[in-house]
Amino acid sequence: IGELALKYDAFVVTDEVYEHMVYAPRKHICMASLPGMFDHTITCNSLSKTYSITGWRLGYLIGPEEVIEGAKKVHDFLTVGAAAPLQEAAVTGLLFPQSYYDRLLETYTKKRDYFLAGLDRITYCYNPFYDITNSIASIWFARQEMDDDLLVLNADVFFSKEILEQVMSDPRDPVMAIDYSRTVEGDYFFYTSLDGRIEKYGKGLPIEQRNCEYVGMAKIGKAFLPKFITRMEELVSHQKHSIWWENILYSFTDNKEEDIYTVDVGGRFWAEIDYFDDYARIIDYVAKQKETK
Repeated sequence: IGELALKYDAFVVTDEVYEHMVYAPRKHICMASLPGMFDHTITCNSLSKTYSITGWRLGYLIGPEEVIEGAKKVHDFLTVGAAAPLQEAAVTGLLFPQSYYDRLLETYTKKRDYFLAGLDRITYCYNPFYDITNSIASIWFARQEMDDDLLVLNADVFFSKEILEQVMSDPRDPVMAIDYSRTVEGDYFFYTSLDGRIEKYGKGLPIEQRNCEYVGMAKIGKAFLPKFITRMEELVSHQKHSIWWENILYSFTDNKEEDIYTVDVGGRFWAEIDYFDDYARIIDYVAKQKETK
């Protein structure tokens, strides 16, 4: 690439945000460091990842003087400038010794290895209906794996370990996680009986007809599993594969065929990630959990 840039007097624009997070045996090579390439490289970088300050929105551009002068004019009209105190604070990070970057890479390498080891123990099922998530189709393609107690989780829900343990230890079958403390704002609501059986459900359930929000997980015991699978097959055979997988359970309540129970998470932390604010709340929760350990 560098040879072509020199041959045709062109620029190479690089994004080197992860320069300190390259796993061995690979090593990061800065394009601008190659012979003759400084005057032909525009290096874009950020402090967000290396120093864990994503909210500060700090980055920098390195390149030939005439390019940087032009970029400064555009930057001035578009964003004016980052907060001066944050820029001063960031200098501290830029002066960190090499040992900081060594520890950073070591930490990420350990996390990478832990994650990859877990992936090897997971069975993956392909859902060709990629435009629909959390659907009956998704769970139908995993039907060959349903031979024991089943825990189904929606991938966009963050929950604490305590919530998982609470759902798993509930003796009733089947049981869905709910939160009685959330009834005004939310995504999907239930109305339950005093003993926790689902009587009404819906995304647009009127506020006066709801008494909890659905958390996004359910436990289906081995004893109930044959009924669950049979109903799933029935719905798929009637071309109902695009509705949510929870509708398999809801269908039992429509004609009061079976009781579908709920377990209240009791105000424990959980979040469905629909907006950036949800993600921010999760980051704040995780940070506070680390502080208490």
